[in-house]
Amino acid sequence: MSDKFSEVNQILFRAMRSASLEVFQVEAKSPDYSILEFKEKDTDKLIYTQDIACIMLIGEEIKIVYKIHYWLDDAIEVLRKVHPSHSETIVEKKSRDYMKELSNVTAGRMKYKLLTTNCNIGQSLPVNFDGFNQLFFSEKRNNEFSDSWAISNKQQEFIMSFSIQYYKDSILSKINESMLDDSPPPDVELF
Repeated sequence: MSDKFSEVNQILFRAMRSASLEVFQVEAKSPDYSILEFKEKDTDKLIYTQDIACIMLIGEEIKIVYKIHYWLDDAIEVLRKVHPSHSETIVEKKSRDYMKELSNVTAGRMKYKLLTTNCNIGQSLPVNFDGFNQLFFSEKRNNEFSDSWAISNKQQEFIMSFSIQYYKDSILSKINESMLDDSPPPDVELF
């Protein structure tokens, strides 16, 4: 990794890990979630999950892709804990929607932090697709860096992946340690 990107990447990686953990702890109503390190040899797990919730942050200087790789049974358990009244006929769809919303809120927190550094960035709508489609994301481009980790509470494990592609070096001077500030963004109500 180039030295000029190394420090900025570490700040962005730490900010995204923190945001994802907080979203799972608060929105999934499970404070016992924690981050598990993901070893390079474990990257095959990214391909073998059942579903992926994906969202992008993009601007003229940077593109960020955040994905939650998960098994539907785990998502159903999370949804049942938060909204136990959903009927069996709609629980699969609602669980996938809920995972998209978790990715949306996480990306929104990262967008908020980037906007505080004067980085002009937009946010896509979240999408959900089959886990094997991760194969299409495996080729890295110039100035693209990635990180992966798991969030687990012993009953469920969700794998997060995060990639950054830089379009302009001007972004490097904007991102700094202030992004790691724990001040919460505005509240968001899910479902």
